[in-house]
Amino acid sequence: MNCSEEETPTFLKFHVRRQIPDMRIKLFGHTELQVHSSILKEHSDFFFKFLDSPEKIESEDSEWKYDWVSEVEDDGEWHLVAKQNMQLRLAENVLGDENADTQTRAFCFILNAMYRVTTAIQPRALEAIVKLADYYLCLPIISYHISACMWTNSNLLARKISEEPEHFIELAYTLRNKTLFRECAIHIAGHMKFQQPEPHGLIFYDGTFPGVTNPKILEVLKTMRERVTSQLLQTQMNVLISCARDPDYLKILSTPIPDDITIPAYYRGLARDHRLQGLIERLMENHLVFNVNSLFEAGRLGSVGADHFYCGTLDDEELPWDVNETDGISEVSLPSPSKKRRLE
Repeated sequence: MNCSEEETPTFLKFHVRRQIPDMRIKLFGHTELQVHSSILKEHSDFFFKFLDSPEKIESEDSEWKYDWVSEVEDDGEWHLVAKQNMQLRLAENVLGDENADTQTRAFCFILNAMYRVTTAIQPRALEAIVKLADYYLCLPIISYHISACMWTNSNLLARKISEEPEHFIELAYTLRNKTLFRECAIHIAGHMKFQQPEPHGLIFYDGTFPGVTNPKILEVLKTMRERVTSQLLQTQMNVLISCARDPDYLKILSTPIPDDITIPAYYRGLARDHRLQGLIERLMENHLVFNVNSLFEAGRLGSVGADHFYCGTLDDEELPWDVNETDGISEVSLPSPSKKRRLE
């Protein structure tokens, strides 16, 4: 059973053939999850270590082999602990309804990943999902599951990525998810913000990527942006050479340009002429995976793509991590179950 998209679940029982759940998890006093410890141990280094920790205090009054509950710290952070290990001083701490809903959905998504249950990705919960996966040391299975579930609501996910690519690219980096990372990078590297102050002409790139601070990500974006810019310059050179050879082309280029036109829109307009289309088609290529119903089109005025090119490319070997890693992102020191490790 997976989590409902319409409402936060209050009871979920996961099923494995010929096994009965031996672990109960209660979240924020309103959701009960019945799961199999073997599944959690298989996919989470955290649960592998702490479910049967030598320091474990045995519960004498529980019908469950493992009975865990959420515990909210004074700073609003939360984690799971064995019920018998709860701190009394934290018993009254609660999360706000909206945050509790997001955290519940995020944890349910993690369980669905471990049980290989396809479920829709809610973009607003993705940050919480990544943070929990990082804490419970199960990033590989979560990254795999996100890739498997991306198409369940790809339109919504694509829109959110286009609105905040700098935010989502950091999550993709933590997940080591190349599809999500590449999608974000294409949006960022192809964004043609510009000003047109007279008499200095057109300024379309100042060499920075606001909102991105990770140096490894910045290096990749720089490479991609250079490719987009190189393709732009090559296209312009091809157009100018063609004009020099055939005066008829000059009639096209002499068409008045609106002051507020964007660079992608300018070239999209040129491409409407069949004589120039072949010269411009590579610049207007779209390498986005999530582009259902042509939501993103370079230079289409009145759309998200009005000031974007989507021709950026990035090979697997150029990703800011070793794509041959399997469990590498889980090979970190295990945190104490009573203190959350924060995303770096």
